Amino acid sequence: MAARNLYPAPECPKCGKSINRVKNTYYTDDGRICRTRQCDFCEWKWWTVQYPESNIDPGKYKVQIQRWGTNPGSRKRIKIVNV
Repeated sequence: MAARNLYPAPECPKCGKSINRVKNTYYTDDGRICRTRQCDFCEWKWWTVQYPESNIDPGKYKVQIQRWGTNPGSRKRIKIVNV
């Protein structure tokens, strides 16, 4: 098994630690990469978006996940919409 690479990651919005894990990865219609992350210290879960990767403000945006199997053979798709 290959060694785990530690890439730069955003800090946890709850405790401020920068050691966290990517739990899942999604792709938006416009090609951005969205991830769910979990902090290794406080176990807080949150969303990030890449380019550059930053936290998604839940007060401003809502992440909508499409039902699995709605588009066979494709990557997981989500939409980020204004609240």
